[in-house]
Amino acid sequence: MRQERAEQTRRALIAAAGAEFDLRGYAGTSLARISAAAGVTMGALTFHFPSKDNLADAVQAAGAATTRAALRRLDAQPVTALQSVIDLTHALAQLLAETVSVRAASRLSRERPGTSVPWRSAWLPALQDALARADAEHGPHAGLKDLETLVVYLVSGAEEVVRTGGHTAGVRDQLTRIWVVALSGTAAPAAPGTLIPAGSDAQPAGAPGPQVLQTDRAGAAGGA
Repeated sequence: MRQERAEQTRRALIAAAGAEFDLRGYAGTSLARISAAAGVTMGALTFHFPSKDNLADAVQAAGAATTRAALRRLDAQPVTALQSVIDLTHALAQLLAETVSVRAASRLSRERPGTSVPWRSAWLPALQDALARADAEHGPHAGLKDLETLVVYLVSGAEEVVRTGGHTAGVRDQLTRIWVVALSGTAAPAAPGTLIPAGSDAQPAGAPGPQVLQTDRAGAAGGA
């Protein structure tokens, strides 16, 4: 029973710290504020996390774990490697828009470089694996080599949009429009076929279907 209560306290502290770090950043967050938000004494907080750094490390670990779990579910989808790259950007944007621990982990990674495992390390290996599979499926292609850089920029941009008030649908719509432009130059090796810039996840009942980009071997592309 005592161990269970201790674990509940630890989870409450990590959740409260994530919300505070997400809102105020590392420098703007105090242990006293986290203690009050979690509803525990300062003594209980320091028992579990002797310093703010320890607590920030735990928040980053929680955000990374949530991210990896989401990408494992995504990896189970039967789509092409290039489609999985597109889907990964949508999944990360949705996590940033909807999950406090992920936003906190991303922000702390920028504000505490070199002090803990960066949030990017939770998703970059999955991206690199998808790009390696794309090379194997379609052959080496200059456009594919640059997709890793593109995705890093897209995810950073998605976080900025979320922080300035963007919501899930708006961020994903922006990603879709960017992918429509990008795929017109990078999808040629995958032809003939279809790629879905809006992501291949199921649409809500009654919602319009996702836009599909049709490609041919000449590299031409157009929205369906």
